[in-house]
Amino acid sequence: MARRTQTSCPTACYPLPMREFLNDWWRLLKLIVASLAIPVILWGLLVWTGVLR
Repeated sequence: MARRTQTSCPTACYPLPMREFLNDWWRLLKLIVASLAIPVILWGLLVWTGVLR
């Protein structure tokens, strides 16, 4: 029996190309935030532990 895949959610607010565009920007935003947050968190931990002043 062939398995059907659902290409869009049943209550989609946007047409499929628009949702893909927003999904790409959301993934890019998460990448940028993570790449900035990780060094800041590490720096904060080093300052808190007294390794850095």
